[in-house]
Amino acid sequence: MSEDVFGKREELIRIWESERRTRDLNATLMWENMKYFSGLFGGLLVAHTALVTFIWTNNQGTFPIELIQMMIAFPIAIIGISCCAFIDIRRRWSKFLLVGTQLLKLEDLLGLQQDITKRLNSWHKDKYLFQEYTENLTKYTSSEEFKKPKFVRWNSYTLMSIIYFIMIALGGYLLYIDIPLLLR
Repeated sequence: MSEDVFGKREELIRIWESERRTRDLNATLMWENMKYFSGLFGGLLVAHTALVTFIWTNNQGTFPIELIQMMIAFPIAIIGISCCAFIDIRRRWSKFLLVGTQLLKLEDLLGLQQDITKRLNSWHKDKYLFQEYTENLTKYTSSEEFKKPKFVRWNSYTLMSIIYFIMIALGGYLLYIDIPLLLR
């Protein structure tokens, strides 16, 4: 006879703690993604600008083909790295939202999503013990619905995914500029 996992409060608390750590880890990894790729983009853009300036100001000189090829490699690297960063942060954001729904379900099973306004002496406007994402308790009926792209929260992570997309376009624009410079 199998035991009912929903009847074991201690097990649910352990699962809830594990999911909270997973959520926090995903938030940390998204922040690390932003720091790492932002620094990398900055370095690539500075190096590309310095190289183009060097070639542009010395237009009478001849340059080794490797130097010219490196000028083209920077925008290609920016495009490739931007695609990787964009995919990574979107994947981590999706995982973050999934864990958020799992936490809400666990909190509901543990009785943490019950109206507590009558039991509190202070914080009268807080209806739930854990206020995060509680507006979604009645708004969405499934985890998949909660994760859908139409559900957008404007924060540093979603804005950074837009910046990564812009970096892809910037890399394409730099290629568009560099190729005529290469051919002159």
